[in-house]
Amino acid sequence: MSSKNDILSAIRRHTGKRYDMPELTLDAITYEDKILQFTDSLKAAGGQVVLMQPGDDINDIIRHHFPDAIRIASNLSSITCATFNPDDLDDPRELDNTDLAIVEGHFHPYIILSCYFSTFH
Repeated sequence: MSSKNDILSAIRRHTGKRYDMPELTLDAITYEDKILQFTDSLKAAGGQVVLMQPGDDINDIIRHHFPDAIRIASNLSSITCATFNPDDLDDPRELDNTDLAIVEGHFHPYIILSCYFSTFH
């Protein structure tokens, strides 16, 4: 018998009463209009939502809403206005003075979520 089987056998011998797992139900909050709820929540937290329309160019929208951003970080190939890919940096201190980071989100495809960072000091 292998040591793995010895260990499992010892666990079985020393296991007390077994209990069935309880049935779990999740009463998740649902919203009739998820985009409106997301928009309202983000605005309440001080954010801004830009709803893209078919045919809109994400890079034009970024440049329009963040015209003063010079150092733009993104590892997404579709973000052509990015000035650097943070995955290519060797030292995290090189992220200092990053004006804008564009990251992939898992939201509705026509919602842009971006965060504007000022210099951290």
